[in-house]
Amino acid sequence: MIIGKTGPDERESHHKLSHNINPRDSVCLPFEHHLLPQELKKHGYSTHIVGKWHMGRSSWECLPEKRGFDSFLGIHGGGASYVSHLQRYNEGQKGYALYNGSRVALEHRGTYAPEVYKMRATDLITQHRNKESKPLFLLLSTQLVHGPNFDVPIEHLEGHMHHNTLNRVVHSAQATILDGVVEAVIKSLKKNQMWKNSVLIFSSDNGGSRRFGGRNLPLRGWKGEFFEGGIRVPAFLVSPLLAKPARGKVFTGLMGISDWYSTIIKGIIGKSLPRHLNLDSVNMWLNIKNGNSKSARKQYLYSIGSECFHNLVDTRTAYRWQGWKYIDLGNETDIGEKVFLFNITADPFEEYNLASERPDMVGIIQRKIRRNFCKKATQPVHPAEVDESSPIHHNGVMKPWL
Repeated sequence: MIIGKTGPDERESHHKLSHNINPRDSVCLPFEHHLLPQELKKHGYSTHIVGKWHMGRSSWECLPEKRGFDSFLGIHGGGASYVSHLQRYNEGQKGYALYNGSRVALEHRGTYAPEVYKMRATDLITQHRNKESKPLFLLLSTQLVHGPNFDVPIEHLEGHMHHNTLNRVVHSAQATILDGVVEAVIKSLKKNQMWKNSVLIFSSDNGGSRRFGGRNLPLRGWKGEFFEGGIRVPAFLVSPLLAKPARGKVFTGLMGISDWYSTIIKGIIGKSLPRHLNLDSVNMWLNIKNGNSKSARKQYLYSIGSECFHNLVDTRTAYRWQGWKYIDLGNETDIGEKVFLFNITADPFEEYNLASERPDMVGIIQRKIRRNFCKKATQPVHPAEVDESSPIHHNGVMKPWL
């Protein structure tokens, strides 16, 4: 979403990172990317992020306030304790991870993270109303719903104890807490007379986790997989700016998370995007605004895997082309089948693998991937892990070290 790219296509080289950035990696999101908040600032927006960053923490230049955001309160990594705000560095090591800009936010130790984020978001809205004449972009990337699971305050568990596992109890409670955060944001926008000209976009980043009580039925698969349960996620848009026929309507066209970049810039705020950015992002605003599910997007690359490279951490390939979905599990299969082909329009729950029946279509898709993506793709980087990143060297704090 924040770079408007999915990976390699006929216009764009690979984003150059071969896997999720972990706390020990000496790299961050490459600086060649022009981030969504940087583009919004060109058009006069005040930009703020609250919650997770997870795009690298090795140097101060990698962090949000150097990448287009006016302010940041949150964690630099992918997860941390909701109460102590300690992030796992490796087996046996943890460091304090909550920051307010470049300052370690120790004052929030012991306070439940969703409450911290909710208060920050609503405060930013109020401050903006009172002090700013600029339009506002607020990215609220809470840790919910996410592990570690057992930090939910006990008072929030009431009403969820009927679930059959503790993981599911906590997962359900987290979802309800997230509802409360979203409600508080909308109420604050209304209270500050900003709602009538606002667009609220809600999206998850992946499907539910088997490990932490997720449930994606009737979709197949889990977080970390390329079956629909792992990648087809809850999302909605709500705004007084929507035409009445669009309100409450389900958008069924093909759309990916990267499409929000163009939808926001070209569609919602009505600005052009420079061609040299080479985005893989389709403006869906008119379709959504008017309740039209026809999509200009015909393909989506989820992972390039070993189809183009052979020394990747993640060897899987996943690709959607029109009504077809192709998955090659690479070296990561323990279920017998390696290659999957689904008619995703007729079989949205991925029950019927057509790879053996339609080798012609498998071949067409493999050639399409190699032709459209491999020629332009750059060999991904395997980030170096360095000891200087350890919180042991920084008084128990997860701190940039380069």
